[in-house]
Amino acid sequence: AAMTENTITDRRQLFEEIERVRASGIAFDHEELTIGIAAAAVAVRDSVGTVAAMGVAFGIMLSGFINDSMLERDAVVTRDFLESIIRAEGTAPAVFSGTPQMNPHLASFTQHIMTIPDMLRGNLYAPGGLILWSTDAALIGRRFQDNHELDAAFKGHLVTEIGTLAED
Repeated sequence: AAMTENTITDRRQLFEEIERVRASGIAFDHEELTIGIAAAAVAVRDSVGTVAAMGVAFGIMLSGFINDSMLERDAVVTRDFLESIIRAEGTAPAVFSGTPQMNPHLASFTQHIMTIPDMLRGNLYAPGGLILWSTDAALIGRRFQDNHELDAAFKGHLVTEIGTLAED
């Protein structure tokens, strides 16, 4: 069932979108889950290929059409920024340890994440969908499986999404 009027429900369109994600390395959600929220997911790699997925939700005042290329560019810049930090600090094994236990390297990396302009929400995932860190502390340590965008990000694809945050 469609979550919003932007949710892809046509099988052919869905497979075309999956192929686009494979080719670009970026997965987008264009208000497919929630109206008013755009999100992107990418794989963040260090120099030895260690991967963690980074999903970032951006609040966007929508007045109609959102330019895919701008959102994709934001995702690419974010991925490149985070990968440069991992390479410069050489801390991928400690950051991406696969456990949500805070250590000095993970704490340092998450401080860099918090400097991303206009970021509303961020999650750092380990393979298997475990949240290592989040701007929402209640999510840390939770596991989200059967997430196609997250799976695409762990395969090295950039994933973005646009939607609206639910009011709490």
